[in-house]
Amino acid sequence: MEHITVACTSDWHVGSPNIKGDFPSEEELRESLRRALEENVDAYILAGDIVHRGSSKAANYAVEIIKPFIEQGLTVIAINGNHDLDRGTDTSVVSTIFSANGITMLEGESYLLQSKDEKRSLTIIGVSAETGQKNNQWWQHPEGKEKGWEAALAAATPHVADLQRELEQSQTEQVLLVTHRGIIAETVGTAARRGEKFSPQVAQFAPIINEFARRGKEITVVHGHDHTTGSEWEGFPEGTTEAGVLVYNVAAPVRRRLGRSLEKRLVFP
Repeated sequence: MEHITVACTSDWHVGSPNIKGDFPSEEELRESLRRALEENVDAYILAGDIVHRGSSKAANYAVEIIKPFIEQGLTVIAINGNHDLDRGTDTSVVSTIFSANGITMLEGESYLLQSKDEKRSLTIIGVSAETGQKNNQWWQHPEGKEKGWEAALAAATPHVADLQRELEQSQTEQVLLVTHRGIIAETVGTAARRGEKFSPQVAQFAPIINEFARRGKEITVVHGHDHTTGSEWEGFPEGTTEAGVLVYNVAAPVRRRLGRSLEKRLVFP
C-alpha cells in the first residue's frame, strides 16, 4: 500500500538581512525543494514566515525559488506567518503573490491530498491564526497585559471556529494541521516550559485538538515561529499534547541548529 509523504518546513525569512546566519541560503532552499521533488513527496508544506516583514519584493524572490519545482510537478501548500503580513496593514501580499504562482495558500481551509495511486487521502488543515502585529505584542496593550491577552484571544476566535469546523468536516482518518505558532509549551521554548504565556492566537487550539484525538481522529500538528537562537524562545523540535497528538516545530533555523535537513518528513500510512 502506498503511503502519503509530506515535507514540512517554515521560517525561511527570505529577504532578511540574516545577520546571525540563522536563516537558510537560497541554495539550501533550492536543495530542500530538489530533494522533495526527487523523492516524489506528495506535498511540500510551508508553515509560515516564508518572507521577512511582508515584503512583496521578497515574496517575488521566493516565488523565483519555488516556482521551477512547481512546474516540474511539486505540490506546494503554505500558510501565512506573522512576518508574511505587512506590518503597516496586517494584510498578506505573500498570499496574493503566491496564489498567483501556483502555491496553494490555506487560511481556515482544508486541502484533500491524495497519494500518487489515489488510494490514500490526507486532510491538510491550514490555520495560521495570525491576527496582526497589535495582537502579537499583546503585553504592550495600553490597558495592561491581561487586557492585551484578552484582546488577542478574542481576535483569534474566528480561527478557532475555522479549526473546529474543518476538523468536524474532515472525512479522512488522518489529519495534518499546519499552523504558524506552537500549540504546546514543549516545542516553543524554555520560557513557555516555565509556564509563561505564549501564542494567545493558538492558546485555544490544543483543547480542540485533544478533544478530536480522544474521539478517534488521527491528528498531527506542524508549526514554526519559535527559533530565535540564544533566547528563551529558541524552540524545540517535537512534543506531544495531553491526548498524545504529535507536534513538530519545523522551523528551518531549528532544524539547521540540530544539523538536520531543512524539511521534516512525515509519512502517513
